[in-house]
Amino acid sequence: MERKLLAIIPARGKSKGIKKKNLYPINGVPLIDFTITAARDSEVFTDIVVSTDCPDISLYCSKAGVRVIDRPKEISGDFAKSEDAISHTLLELQSYHQYFDDFILLQPTSPLRTANDIKAALLIYKSSHADSLVSVCEAEHPFQKGLIETSDGIKPITTWQDLSSPRQELQKSFRINGAIYIRSVKEFLQTHSLYSPTLKVFKMSRDTSLDIDSLSDVARLEIFLEQKRLS
Repeated sequence: MERKLLAIIPARGKSKGIKKKNLYPINGVPLIDFTITAARDSEVFTDIVVSTDCPDISLYCSKAGVRVIDRPKEISGDFAKSEDAISHTLLELQSYHQYFDDFILLQPTSPLRTANDIKAALLIYKSSHADSLVSVCEAEHPFQKGLIETSDGIKPITTWQDLSSPRQELQKSFRINGAIYIRSVKEFLQTHSLYSPTLKVFKMSRDTSLDIDSLSDVARLEIFLEQKRLS
């Protein structure tokens, strides 16, 4: 039997860097529309839902034919966690006797994640029999060259030796880019975590890992789209 797959698009109304960021027009198209289109074009989902606290986002998504789950204010603030929105969405759907085996979290601030990326990531998830997958890109700078501040002072993230090692000798490090998270519904509801010991990754380029947080990111996105159009 085919597993039921849910797309969850979390879209708060407020944002610090850009006012109404998820509806911010990119070449005349609201930012969130890039993610809705990618989810639809992938043709892998049993259902697609948007979790939001914003009436304007709710109205736009409803007009676009996307199901909306109204998110409570208490899990919609600046310090709200995606995990809380996911739990609320899954439990809300279950209250209507709608159950899913897995979900994919697609943040609307990752507009360059495509339908093909979603399908490729899902293939890795299924073939590896993992309980979780995240999209990543190679880190701009090796994490082994990083420092952290602790109660005992400044320390290396890994070892003192790594700080002095040539970059070429260090293992590749990757950062989570926020574009794709895949998780077993059962495992998530038990752990309230997007990650598991069987975590797998889907590698994306740094360019397509662009995360929209400021107007300078918007400018980079528009340049990328124009270059793509001309290529």
